[in-house]
Amino acid sequence: MANYGNFHTDPYYTSIMATTVVLPSWITVACLTCGFPLGTTGWRTRRPLKHLLIISIILRVVGKRGALRGRDDDLRHKGVVNATLMGLGLIDKPTPRDRVPPKMR
Repeated sequence: MANYGNFHTDPYYTSIMATTVVLPSWITVACLTCGFPLGTTGWRTRRPLKHLLIISIILRVVGKRGALRGRDDDLRHKGVVNATLMGLGLIDKPTPRDRVPPKMR
């Protein structure tokens, strides 16, 4: 029982628990912020344009090289991720390509 008390009072373990709760919460908010307007737009769009919208989303995900193509484009040297981080002033120069895991290249 002493170990359970240590788990709830030790700053190391409480910081891990806080990270475990906070990070998925932020990811959920980001996905809802991006996905809900897109889903609503797709639902309310008239038929011919709706098909084009759905096809463009599907082709983005399963493009020429499979499901990782979208992430590969976003993570490249001048991709969306680097441009966003630089625009927010969080980084001064783009992150090197070497930091991207090999499976995502």
